Amino acid sequence: MLIPCTARTRRHPSHGATVTLLCSDKPEVKYVALRNVLLLIQKRPDILQDEMKVFFCEYNDPIYVKLAKLEVMVRKANAANVELVLSELKEYVGGRHTEVPRNWPQD
Repeated sequence: MLIPCTARTRRHPSHGATVTLLCSDKPEVKYVALRNVLLLIQKRPDILQDEMKVFFCEYNDPIYVKLAKLEVMVRKANAANVELVLSELKEYVGGRHTEVPRNWPQD
């Protein structure tokens, strides 16, 4: 089920601006915000902890935004949200986002 970005996340005063940027209509803005989130979670892994759903891939996100969102989800996954993350990843593999499994970087 695809839920609009603004409706699926709770806003917190300390990171509302970041969430707003992640919900932008412009993929370039989303990408820059995602790269900044990746830098922030290196220092503060708990930041945006209750906002995991904002990192879920939208069908119309370009592949570079989807891969950045996946990287954030993987880094923020923990015991409290692992079922939510795995459920979302299953949807990606199941066909809703067919380009994601094909383009996932191989280490």
